[in-house]
Amino acid sequence: MASVDPPQPAIAWRAPTEQPPPQPSAEFRASTRFALPALPPVPDFVGLPSGRRYVTVAAKFRFAVGGALVWLLFAVIGAVTLGGGFGIAWPVSLIVGVVGIAVPGAVFVFALVALLLDEPPPLAVVRPVAPVTVLLTAGSETGRDAGAGLLDTIASVATQDHPGALSVVLIDHGCSSAVVERAQHALMEGNVDHQMVNTNVESIALARDAGLQRVTSPLVVTVDAGVVLHPSAVRMLVARLATAPTETAVVSAHVLTRAVGDDPVIELVAVDAGLEAEIVTRLHALFQGALANHGGVALYRTDAVRAVNGWPEIAGAATSSDLVTTYRFLERGWRAYHETLALAFEAREIDMATPARRRIDHSRTLRVARRDAGGAKPWLAHGRAVTTLAGAMPVIDAMAVIWWGSSAVLLFVGQPWLLVTRLLFVAAPEVALAVVGHRQQRTAGDDAGMVLHRGYNPWLRVYAATGCRLVSGWCALRTLLTRVTRRRRVRASQPAEALPPPESLAFDEELVSPTGEGFGGPAFAGLVAERPIAGDGRELDDADFARLVRGQAENAPRERDGQVRREEEHSLGRV
Repeated sequence: MASVDPPQPAIAWRAPTEQPPPQPSAEFRASTRFALPALPPVPDFVGLPSGRRYVTVAAKFRFAVGGALVWLLFAVIGAVTLGGGFGIAWPVSLIVGVVGIAVPGAVFVFALVALLLDEPPPLAVVRPVAPVTVLLTAGSETGRDAGAGLLDTIASVATQDHPGALSVVLIDHGCSSAVVERAQHALMEGNVDHQMVNTNVESIALARDAGLQRVTSPLVVTVDAGVVLHPSAVRMLVARLATAPTETAVVSAHVLTRAVGDDPVIELVAVDAGLEAEIVTRLHALFQGALANHGGVALYRTDAVRAVNGWPEIAGAATSSDLVTTYRFLERGWRAYHETLALAFEAREIDMATPARRRIDHSRTLRVARRDAGGAKPWLAHGRAVTTLAGAMPVIDAMAVIWWGSSAVLLFVGQPWLLVTRLLFVAAPEVALAVVGHRQQRTAGDDAGMVLHRGYNPWLRVYAATGCRLVSGWCALRTLLTRVTRRRRVRASQPAEALPPPESLAFDEELVSPTGEGFGGPAFAGLVAERPIAGDGRELDDADFARLVRGQAENAPRERDGQVRREEEHSLGRV
C-alpha cells in the first residue's frame, strides 16, 4: 500500500527580519600603525572549571624533567648514529651531541612539557569587591607625545569593570605641567577617585615608592604611562589573587607588546618577543621562579610590598625593580602568580636585539637580586631550577650562535651532519614550543574577546624569528666577552698586594708602611694620603700610625653601610 505523507500545517508568511550588520573582528596587531580594537569585558563563564584532572605542580615538574631527560638520551643516541652515517668518529659525535645538541634541545623540551601541563586552577571568585589602588607613573618621557599615552592609560583605567572601589595615585616625576593638567581633567571626567604625588626622582621604582605612601587599600596595581589595560584586567588580577593561596604576594598581567613604526618585520619581532615573554612568565609562575613578574603591570599586596621596603632602584630596564621585588617575595616563602586573561598593551620601540637585551637584563638583575639576598635563592626546588635556567639564557644564546655558525661552515665544506642534527633535535622542539605557546596565547585572546596574531606571512615570520635568534646570540656572545675582558682588566690593574676578602682580612704592623704601601681598593682611598698629627702636635710614629690605619679600615665598612642605610631610608621617606 502506498504511503501518504501527513498534511503539513499552514505557516503564515513573514517578512524577513533585518539582520544587524556583521561586527568587525577585534583583531590585535602588534604595531602602533593599527589602532587597538574595542574590547568587551571577559565573561564570567571563563573562570569555570574545564573538567580536566588537576595535576600537582610537583608532578608537573617531574614530568617536565623526565621529558627533558628522555629527549637528552634520544638526542645523544641520534647524534652518534647520524655521525656514524656521515663518517664522524663516535667520540666527536658524542661530545658534540651532548654539549651542542642534547642540552639545548632538552631545555626546550622541558619548557614545552611544562607549558602543555600548565592549567591554572579555576577562579573561585569571578567578581571580587576588594578595593584597589592604581599606581600610575608619568615621567618625562610622557611629554614627547603631549601625554597621549597617559590619557589612553587613564581612559582604560576609568572603564574597568572591577566591582570594588578603584582609586588612582598619579605620580608625576618629571612630566610637564600641561600634561599633568590634562591627566587630572581626564580623571575627573572619568569620575575616578585620585590623588596627585609630585616628586623629583627620575627612577620609576623610586616614584612608585613615593606613591606607595599614599596607598590605603590592601591591593595596589602598578601601571606605567602609555600602557592600556583591558576592561577586565584589574578584575581578573584580583580574582586570581583571591583564588591563589593565602601566601601569594603578587599576580602579574599578560602584557602584549606593540612595536612603534610601520616595519612589518619589526611587528613580527614584537609578536615573537611578546610570545617569549608570556612563555617565560607562565613557566616561572608555574614553578615559582623569579621571572613570574617582569612585565611592568601587576597586582601587589600592599603589606607585602612594604615588608620588602618597596621597589628597589636597579640600573637597567624599568621592570628590573619588579623582578627584584618578586625575588624578595620568593625568598621569604611567599608566592607569585600570573593571570593570562588580565591583558595589557604597551607600545615601545623594538628592534632585532630587543629579546636578547631582555634576557641579558634578566640575567644581570637575577645576579643583583641574589647578591642582595646574601646568595639565597627562591625557596622551592623547581623555583631554583627555572631561576638558574633564566640566568643561564645568555650563555645558551651565545653557544647557539657558535654552533649554528659551525654548522654553516661544515655545510660549506661538504659536511652537513651538525646542521642536520641541530635541526632535528634543537630546532624541532623550539618550533614546537613556539607553536604551543602561540596557540595558548590565541586561546586567551579568544576568551578575552579579541583575535591575536592572525594573517601574518609565514615566510616573513620565519625570517624575523631567524634574525632574532642570530642577533640574540651575537648580543649574548658580545656581552659575555665584554664581561670576561672587564674582569681581566680589573684584575690586571690591581696591585699584587690587593686586599683579601673581608673574612680573611688581617692587618699586621709590619705590612703597613708610612706611605700606605700594601693597601689597595677604593675603600681605603684617602685613609693613608699623608701622615696625621697627634693631639699633642707631634707626628705619629710607625706603630701609632699603623694602629690608626687599622682602626679606620675596620670602621670604614660600618660607616659605609650606615650611610647606605640612611640613603635608603631617605628615599623611602622615613627620615
